[in-house]
Amino acid sequence: WTWGDNSHGQLGQPDASRTLRPRPVAGLTGVVAVAASWHSLALTMDGRVHAWGRNTTGQLGNGRFGLAEMEPLPVLVEGFEQPVAAIATGWDHSLALARDGSVYTWGCRSHGQLGDGARETGSPVATPRRVAGLSGVVAIAAGGQHSLALLNDGTLMTWGSNWNGQLGNGKLGAGTHSALPRPVVGPDGKGKLGRVTAIAGGGLHSLAVTGD
Repeated sequence: WTWGDNSHGQLGQPDASRTLRPRPVAGLTGVVAVAASWHSLALTMDGRVHAWGRNTTGQLGNGRFGLAEMEPLPVLVEGFEQPVAAIATGWDHSLALARDGSVYTWGCRSHGQLGDGARETGSPVATPRRVAGLSGVVAIAAGGQHSLALLNDGTLMTWGSNWNGQLGNGKLGAGTHSALPRPVVGPDGKGKLGRVTAIAGGGLHSLAVTGD
């Protein structure tokens, strides 16, 4: 069910500019999780991902990008080697956690938010790509232009924009962004934050729950 603004097709309701009450998205069944920004993702019980809405930087994962490439109806995202277990959306990028603990990203990588080692404006990734060197992931989250992954040993990895210190690496501003996953440092600035059990990403900040 979706409602609200539909200026980018993010409601999956092609006949509406906005909707004031919940309406079902046609053609979607068996959905177990959803995620949304200016675009929307839906995960079905068989591990498949559908996307719709804004697609300026390839965040729908359908191989296309541009102002005119928005999708008003759900389209199947392909390219995963394993069924998907969880999804997350940033402002202009998307993440998927596969059932084998690997992570896939696609969309904008202007601040390194895809974790593929690149920080490039105007060179988006329009299909899912596996994040190299990242395994054993049990949860994912996305901020506006950064990403988070929780490992099965309680370590929290982050990458992407760090203009406001949202990566938790003890630094902030230009030159401190990371295009590769790095562990969040400990509260005293040494070692790394451990025993993490849950995570969330805000537009320009991050959160974690620890075992205590």
